This record gives sequence, structure tokens and C-alpha cells, in this order.
Amino acid sequence: SGSGRSCAAAPAHQRATLTWTASPTSDVVGYTVRSTGGAGPLGPILLGNVLTTTVSGLINGTPYLFDVRARDADGDESNPVTVIATPVLDISINGTGYLTIAAALAAAQEGDTVQLGAGTYTLTATLSLREGVSLRGVSALDTRLDATGLAAGIMMVSDSDGGVSSIQLLTVFGAAIGIRVQDAQDVVLRNLLLRDNTQSGVEVDVSATGSLINATVVGNGYGIRVAGVLNVRNAIVMNNLVGLSATVSGSILSRYSNLYGNSSAAYENVVAGTGDLAERVEFVDEPADDYRVAAGQRTNDAGDPQDDFSQEPAPNGGRIDMGAFGNTSLATAGAAVSGSVSGSSSSGSCSAVAAVPGSNLTALWPFGTLLLALVVCLSRKTRGTLS
Repeated sequence: SGSGRSCAAAPAHQRATLTWTASPTSDVVGYTVRSTGGAGPLGPILLGNVLTTTVSGLINGTPYLFDVRARDADGDESNPVTVIATPVLDISINGTGYLTIAAALAAAQEGDTVQLGAGTYTLTATLSLREGVSLRGVSALDTRLDATGLAAGIMMVSDSDGGVSSIQLLTVFGAAIGIRVQDAQDVVLRNLLLRDNTQSGVEVDVSATGSLINATVVGNGYGIRVAGVLNVRNAIVMNNLVGLSATVSGSILSRYSNLYGNSSAAYENVVAGTGDLAERVEFVDEPADDYRVAAGQRTNDAGDPQDDFSQEPAPNGGRIDMGAFGNTSLATAGAAVSGSVSGSSSSGSCSAVAAVPGSNLTALWPFGTLLLALVVCLSRKTRGTLS
């Protein structure tokens, strides 16, 4: 069998994606990938007749030599094409790289932010985040913390130096508790996806306080469980056992959030707040863990009217979306619109009334500020409705 003619590699966090050109030989049934480096030889990895694969479980900063060989039905292999790839250190503080998130958090000083690149990071122990140190990913779609089997994915703890800590733009899944705020004060949790944590997505202990802003909390035991104090805003809390649960009435203040499909209770010792909804939400591809909100959902353009929405793609409806992607480049484009259009047969004139939740568009329409309906009057006898 003939050889693949060239091979390229795209290194990333603890992995490398290989692509190669097809062998010119007609009897090729698949390809075999081997590598050396790190802890020793890897492979053979027997693949079908494909031209790409991703090799995971690699050590950041270590060069790997990959070879790809075409294989025929008899198991005979071609000469290899080779490429060297070095998985990148995608965990950093001010440009300095670290091998693990835990090592970066241990080295962080007050005011530092540990930056994570895109990828899935498998945690072997609960991360400890001290007051004054922050953890930030790329987005809740791109940066994922796999905390499977752990008591908690991240523990937020007090520190003698104080300072505000935050967690932003990432996903935590698979733990008993996704994020536990033990005794830290005034923490900020923003643009997060918390899913499939068996006990709670977020827990706030009795001596802790904070805010949860623009989160999607799905498929957990308790979505959000609070004994201390937590302000919740612009959240989508769906398909948990309990949505919001407070040990003491007043521990959770919910505003402009959507609670739906929480099987035991939406609110437990919590009062629905200003702007709260109870709407089913469709996601882009939930089975593939893509929890971006699909177009046309009631939670789009329904967050707190005072919050910034400038990072959302146009058209953005002039208001922040609920959920983990609100005020990010991954927010859903387009306004959520409902309305009516009517025509007049006597004068040939037309009128349009449309509504976006929380906005007065009847006043805006004559000035053309929002183009939410296109009305074409083809004749004087036009008469109809659009809803």
C-alpha cells in the first residue's frame, strides 16, 4: 500500500490534532498512528479510512513525534509520514505558563487571574480558589472543567489578604457540587455553565456571599443552593431537581432569570423576582453539550435592562440575553419579536405594532428606531394579520 504524502499537527492543551493527505494507493482500508515522547511510545492507533484524528492525554510542553502509515486489508503498512507536535501550556498568569490549574492557583497572588485556554481540563482534585484570585476561561462553550467523581469542582475560600475573587467564562460538570463558595465574600460568578453535578450546581455556605450573573444551570440535583447570600441575575435554571433553594428566606434574590422544568420545585424558600420567567428553552445542540440558546427563545433579550449587552452580535435586540452567553460574542443574534400587522382598505395606509418583552415599541415605531416588522401594502384592499 502507498504512503500518505504529508502530515500536519495542531497542538493544543494536552492533545494534538493530526491531519494527513490520502494515500494514492487504491487498496488502502485505513491508517495507523504511532507516537513517541512523553511517557514512552503510544499506539498503534488503528483508524478507518479517515484523514484526521485527535490524540489526547499528552503532556504539555513535551514534544511528540507522530507517524502515520496507510494500511491495506492484509494489515500491510506503508512507509510513514511524520510530524512533531508539542502540546501547549494553556494555563497562565500574566503570560507565565503552568502545567496544571492547581499549580497556577497555588502560585497566584492577590489580584491575579489564572487564564485557561480552550479545551477540557480533567480535574483530579478539587480546585481551591482564594479570595483575591480569579479564574477565567475562553467561554462556557470552549473551556470545560471535568470534575467527575469529585466532592466539588471548585472551592472558593477566604484569605487573610481579602480581595474579590471571580470565576468567569467556563463550564464545570460531573462533580457532586460544581462550585462551592465556602466562606469567601462578595464572589462573582459570571458567564458559567454548570451541568450534571449530582448534588448542586452551586452551593453557598452560611458565611459566604456573592453574585451569580448570566449562568446556565442544567441537569443538577439542586441548581443553586444557598445558606449564605447570593444574588442571581440573568440565569437560565432548567431541568434540575430543585431550581433555587434557600436555607433561610431572603438568602437568594432572583431577578430576570428563567426557571423551567425543575422537577421537584422551581423555588424553594425563594420568591420569584422582578423579570423572572418560566419558559422552556431550546439549546443549539444539548446532546453535544452546546448550551448556546437557539434563536427565537423568550430568554433572548430578556435579561436585566440595565446590564451591558455591547459584546453581543448584531442584531441584539438592545438588551442582554439570559444564560451563560449573555453579553458575549456567542450570544444569540436577533431580537425576540412578537406582534401584529394590519392594513386599511379605505385609505391604503398601513400600521404595525410589535412587542419585545420589556420595551415600548409602539412609541419607537414611527421613528424607525427598531425595524421589527416589514409591512408592504400592495393595494387599497389589503387586510390581514400577522401574529
